[in-house]
Amino acid sequence: MIINHLSAGVVTFYKDTNTNELFFLLLRYPQGHVEFPKGHVDETDTDLIHTALRELEEETGLTGAKIIDGFYEEVNYQYFHNGDKHIKKVCFYLAEVFEKKVEISHEHTEFFWEPYDSALNKVSFDNSRSLLMAAKTLIDMKNA
Repeated sequence: MIINHLSAGVVTFYKDTNTNELFFLLLRYPQGHVEFPKGHVDETDTDLIHTALRELEEETGLTGAKIIDGFYEEVNYQYFHNGDKHIKKVCFYLAEVFEKKVEISHEHTEFFWEPYDSALNKVSFDNSRSLLMAAKTLIDMKNA
């Protein structure tokens, strides 16, 4: 059987007001991989941005995130579980947060606020690196 999944996530960053350095939020999942907050669309979600922000809050406790216009990326992948083929599409947005206090949910084992270069090395998957590079490019263009 083929099962389709739709999720939304957010590449989240914090800008240090003293140094202007950017820090990106990464989560370690119980399986060991490191990536961005994301999760399935719920029936109560009004749109994919709502899903992304809800998941950010549920997984990290962060509220008040500001979505950055001009960033939308899709990640598609598939996996097999119990003999079923799962096809997953995750729609990612970019958001700035204005506090760094994170309280991770039971869905994760660790969180990291990493500068860009370190974040590039810490994420587990190439598609996460691509998301991070696209996010940094947009942030740099908006700050130019």
